[in-house]
Amino acid sequence: MTAAVYNQAGIIELLINAKAELNLATPAGWTAVLYASENGSKEALKKLIEKGANINLRLQGGESAVLQACFRNHPETAKILINAGQTIGVPTEIGLTELLVASDMGQLEIVKLLLQRQNNINASNKYGETALIRASLRGHKDVVAFLLSQGADKKLIDSSGKTALGWARANNFKDVERLLN
Repeated sequence: MTAAVYNQAGIIELLINAKAELNLATPAGWTAVLYASENGSKEALKKLIEKGANINLRLQGGESAVLQACFRNHPETAKILINAGQTIGVPTEIGLTELLVASDMGQLEIVKLLLQRQNNINASNKYGETALIRASLRGHKDVVAFLLSQGADKKLIDSSGKTALGWARANNFKDVERLLN
């Protein structure tokens, strides 16, 4: 796990060759794959995948490695996992999905990759927030435009009673507001 944090692919290979447990998890569910994802350790992650690590193990709250990479703004790491076939779209305990987090972070390239594999563009978290709402309330114009072009429903309302347009107005994101009108 430490080698994964510090992107030490060579050490990971040595440890695996010495019979280190590839999918060992902490009580909270942290694995070498999750640590590599959170820290943007691309070479370590590639080595773990090459050696057969389970990329679908999740933290106790249900967070995936792609979700961790998106949270920490490591889109290249997220791409590696998506292209390796990580299961996506499974909500965490609070309803977060990789699409919601990538939209919230303004990671357009990841949003595009996720939508190639995930078909519910209007999925929401426990607060009723969709990818479009999250991108709108953060002012990510390019993500909002893309989500709209893919059929995101701009009329959906979150638990605070706001639509994507309502959030754009509340945060004074005029460019986003124009897209949503």
